[in-house]
Amino acid sequence: MRTRDRILRRLRASGRPMGVDELAAGVGRFPTTVRAHLERLVEAGMVTRSAAPPSGRGRPPVRYTADREATAAAEDARPYARLAAALAAQLAALPDPAAAAGEAGARWGRAIAAELPPAKGRSRAVASMVAILNSAGFEAEAHPGASGEIRLQGCPFGQLNVGRESVVCSVHLGLMQGAMLGLGAPAAGIDLEPFVEPGLCVARIGFDTAV
Repeated sequence: MRTRDRILRRLRASGRPMGVDELAAGVGRFPTTVRAHLERLVEAGMVTRSAAPPSGRGRPPVRYTADREATAAAEDARPYARLAAALAAQLAALPDPAAAAGEAGARWGRAIAAELPPAKGRSRAVASMVAILNSAGFEAEAHPGASGEIRLQGCPFGQLNVGRESVVCSVHLGLMQGAMLGLGAPAAGIDLEPFVEPGLCVARIGFDTAV
């Protein structure tokens, strides 16, 4: 289960506001990681942020509460997972599943990029790609020590991957390739290395040396 989903479940189960440290201990992640996910959940309207009653000096601690209506709506999205499974099975039955999946992903990427400003330069291209991958359901972050490398966790179609890696991974590679073209980014190529560790994939964006 993805970190973000575990945080939401923990908040819903508690039925009360919770702090970052308590949540981090409950889901087995670092507080900085949990805080980043909470901010995204707040932006999505699934979690609300509030200040605890003041107790002594200093700023009151921040507490987070799950929005029950919003998280219930997220649970209602489960039928779409079944639709995705059916589509993956259909692609897998084609003569060249990887090529068909890649083209489907590229169309998806171009559609997303059409709603975003152009990405000129390496740093902007990487930042845009991280944002696109997060909007697609990943937990993506740029690797601080490697230019153009993006670490991907929480694959939104992870459960579809069993036996269909060539389809699911090709969709995601196509998504990145289509998005880069649509953004007009200076990318010379994109590689996707699936499952370098359990639950972790790595994407690498190559750039022309002149950029």
